[in-house]
Amino acid sequence: MSHFIDSSELNRKEIAPGVTIRTMWGDKTMLSLVENSPHSVVPKHSHEIHEQSGIVLEGSFEMTIGGETRKMKPGDAYVIPPGVEHSLQGTDGWGLALDVFSPPREEYK
Repeated sequence: MSHFIDSSELNRKEIAPGVTIRTMWGDKTMLSLVENSPHSVVPKHSHEIHEQSGIVLEGSFEMTIGGETRKMKPGDAYVIPPGVEHSLQGTDGWGLALDVFSPPREEYK
């Protein structure tokens, strides 16, 4: 088994219209490259046991966490504790973020 991953070879999974992820994982963490198209929406939701953190790599989008909304741009980061509602609203362009989940999300493997 190789310890190196070529993210360009990972399968994309659509999690909401216009929002795709590419995931890679170990025993305790999962990385997810999240691409959102212009004006795409990830509806409000929460994760019962998963902590989610991330950083914006390219583009921008609006993110709401626990009722607070911010326009996110490259370099901006976030941490979402388990049970806290959050959502994403795409802006006029594409966005790319790196999410980290702990523990890994089985449904995304």
